Parts: sequence; C-alpha cells; structure tokens
Amino acid sequence: MGIPEQTRQSAHQSHEGRNMTKNTEVKKHEEQPLATPFGLLTEMPEHVKNSTGLGQENVTADDIGIPQIIIIQAQSPQRQKMDPAYVPGLEEGDLFNSLTKTKMESPLLWVDCFFKKQWTVGVNRKKDAKGGLISNHATKEEADAVAAAHPNAATLEVFETRIQGGVILNRDGVPVSKALIYFAKSKSKVAKAMNAILDGFGVDRWSVVWELSTVTEKDRQSGQNYFNFSAKQAGWTPKPLMDQLKAFNDQLNRANLTLSAKDIDAATSGEPSSDRF
Repeated sequence: MGIPEQTRQSAHQSHEGRNMTKNTEVKKHEEQPLATPFGLLTEMPEHVKNSTGLGQENVTADDIGIPQIIIIQAQSPQRQKMDPAYVPGLEEGDLFNSLTKTKMESPLLWVDCFFKKQWTVGVNRKKDAKGGLISNHATKEEADAVAAAHPNAATLEVFETRIQGGVILNRDGVPVSKALIYFAKSKSKVAKAMNAILDGFGVDRWSVVWELSTVTEKDRQSGQNYFNFSAKQAGWTPKPLMDQLKAFNDQLNRANLTLSAKDIDAATSGEPSSDRF
C-alpha cells in the first residue's frame, strides 16, 4: 500500500524544515566570534593602559630588534680584514647600522624620541686592558657604592651613559627606521648639547629634527684622533608624525632599556683606550 501523496508532501516538507533548521544552526554557529573565559577585548582597557611595564626589566635593544647607530673608527673590528665583523668598504667616520651591518647615509635626519641617563660601572682599560662592564645604575651614589665594594675596586671607574632612541627620516621627512644611540664617555657632551637646545625651546623631545654626522676630535690623554657625533638642528617634525613618535617614546619607556656589555662595546669600539672601558 503506497503512502498518500499528502503524507509524502508533509514528510518531505518536515524533512526540509529540519534540514533548514540544522543548516541555519550551523551557519549561526560558524558566525559566532571566538569566545574566551573573560571576554574578548578589542581595545586597550584602562587597567592595561595604566600598567607599568613589569616583566620588561631585562629587555635590551637586541630583544626588541632596534639597531644601534655606531661610529666606525680606524681600529673598529668592521675595518679589520682578519676580524669576523669585517665589512668591506667602510671608512673611519662612517655611521654604521649594528643590526643590518651596513653603512648609513651621512648626515642622517634624526628625530630624538627618548632619553635615559644611567651610571655605569666598568673596568678601566688603562688599569686592565681587557676592560668590561660590571653594572648599570640609576644614580651615581648607587654606582659608586657598587664600585667601592667590588673586589677589584682599584681597576674600576664610574661614568655617565646616555641612551637615546629615535627615528631616522629620509629627505622627504618620511620615517624609515627606528634606532638607538649610546652616548658614553666623550659622546656624553653631544647628548648634553642636544638636551640644552631642547630645554631652551621648551617643546616635546620629538618636535625637533636633527642632522647627525661625525667630526674628528683628539683624545686629551693619548693624543689619538677619533670620530665623535655632531648634531645640529635641521628643522621641525611634521605634525602627522607627532603621535607616532610619542608612541615610540612610550614603547622605550615600557621596555626599561639598559646597556649590555655588547651594547657598550659596540658604542666605544675602536676609540682611544682611555675612552673605552
């Protein structure tokens, strides 16, 4: 006995309805956003904005992939053919990118976004030719105390180091790279001069565009010539870049940068022995 036509249609409609319901349920399920136990936050909340960067205490430049700008000296390893760090074609006085291992344009257009001063305890190369980094400190008092208590206190020295982070611009004023400069020992006077000019203007640090190049100087103790940074104001930062540059300042403040032995060795490599540590 066959199934009545009306019954077949009802069953077919019921089956289609179930399929439609099932398909709709699947579609709805597929469209649902990924759930998390605490809810997905797409914008930075206030409790995150107001945090203090804990967990970043030991971050160095290498850990955030920002190159250091260094000056090639006559005795820099990059100029010694037998050294693994050798780079063909470099001359003393060239600006060098420590990350890409390439010569940089000089003069550079540079916007300084970040400044941090610390006191470094290092081995005086005049007393121990090997030199070396002992520690970094927020104040001279802390550094002096560590140096005085060290077993080899007689071979140590305490000096200022200024870490400055900035953005390199091309000639059209477009940012092309972030970078760090370590102004240690004789380079500190360049950082002081930049700070004095900024203080005189009374503007945000990243408001000024600098022209960075190198100049020849003579070490007073050894009489040896070497190259140092030269900085002069080239202009003012374009308004569209101001927020971007402030964000870089915030990033470096959160990172709590400090010098490593590798950083300071790169910054002073090839300089007169009395100016290294």
